[in-house]
Amino acid sequence: MKTVPKMAKRISFEEAKRISFEEAKSATPRKECKEEIKCSICLNTYKKPKCLPCLHTFCLECLQQFGKDNIPGAEMNCPMCRKAFTIPAGGFEEFPTNFYIGQLLELAGLKLDDKSEMCSCEMCKNVSPQEDIFYCIECKQKCCKTSVL
Repeated sequence: MKTVPKMAKRISFEEAKRISFEEAKSATPRKECKEEIKCSICLNTYKKPKCLPCLHTFCLECLQQFGKDNIPGAEMNCPMCRKAFTIPAGGFEEFPTNFYIGQLLELAGLKLDDKSEMCSCEMCKNVSPQEDIFYCIECKQKCCKTSVL
């Protein structure tokens, strides 16, 4: 017996966009990125991820502890691949921050460090943590929760 395929349901363009957005939101790689956001020295979530010239990333504090017996300008080996690198003149803080890891931390709902940046509402001038400030696309201003309501 031959089965007749079901007809596709017609939906509006707006509905299609909403469905696509919901699917994209649910596909956020929260679980998949857990290993990517852990420092291989302390085995915890990165805090201030710094990238070495070999492109391996470690917490700033872990690098400082790892190289505590070395001075700026000294040569060390990467803890992962053992490739030699030179400690910058200003110390490990001068290594570039790994912003890719920072984005993964944000996707996972975590922060780069314990300090939350503050931002002011352009409507009521109150200062709030940055995550409590929204950008209104209609008035093109930064608004806090109080001003939005």
